[in-house]
Amino acid sequence: MAGQTAELRDIHHRIDALKEENERQYNSLTEKLHALEVAIATGSRFPATAWVAATGILLTVLGTAFVTFSKLETAAVTGGKAISLIETHMAGSSARFQTIQEATVFMDRWSAGLPLLEERVKVLEGRVVGQGPEGWHRRDHDLYARMIDERFARVGGQLEVVEKRQDSLCERVKNCSGGKR
Repeated sequence: MAGQTAELRDIHHRIDALKEENERQYNSLTEKLHALEVAIATGSRFPATAWVAATGILLTVLGTAFVTFSKLETAAVTGGKAISLIETHMAGSSARFQTIQEATVFMDRWSAGLPLLEERVKVLEGRVVGQGPEGWHRRDHDLYARMIDERFARVGGQLEVVEKRQDSLCERVKNCSGGKR
């Protein structure tokens, strides 16, 4: 796009330069014709230098016209290329515009469904993590850990009692068995 803009700007500058050159040559030609008119009006005959000047002016006009026509023809070709590039760019931009529109519709759908999805996630978190309105907190975890530690301590105490009874039972069995042999 920037290349096309620069090319169009270059064409515009060339046309301006041609226009200025044409105006300069027109002013020069006008001055020469005026000088020729003055020479004709003051003299009774047409001087030889006037013929040379008139021929020079005619050749200058024809040469300038040929160069100007050539430059305008080149500018027309360049302008045609620029228009072709612009049309190609515009044809591709409709596909990009359509993609952007589709993305916008997709984002609108997601934006509309997002609050419902967030609510479902909160409900699932409430079921999985805890029953409180705020879910689990650090203090809940600490309380649960303390309860588990107390339960293990009670089970450990009961296990010690059972082991002591088992040891005493084993001692009694040994003492009973050892006396009969």
